[in-house]
Amino acid sequence: MKTEDNKKSLLEVVKTDKTVSYIMETYDYERFSFFKENRPIARAHLKNIKESMENKELQTPIKVNSEYQIWEGQHSFLARKELGLPILYYIDDNCTIDDISTMNNVSRSWSL
Repeated sequence: MKTEDNKKSLLEVVKTDKTVSYIMETYDYERFSFFKENRPIARAHLKNIKESMENKELQTPIKVNSEYQIWEGQHSFLARKELGLPILYYIDDNCTIDDISTMNNVSRSWSL
């Protein structure tokens, strides 16, 4: 398929999609906080994320509620903060405390 055809196909898909959230960026680290129900910080995991970000900074946002409490992405948040990188986030007020447990229990590591 030619490049022009690819662009046209993408535009057709975008017209049918709807916006459900906006990704924001900030260096205001102090605005964020953690839920006590979230997993404890795993220092080895945090170290791995930081090393990965030093090689290539992936643009993965964290999920917060409107009070800036982190639902998902606490390790990424700390890694970005410690490296002085901006925090990418989106607000989702539809999560509950029970969702934190579910998100933590259904996620799984993967490798190539």
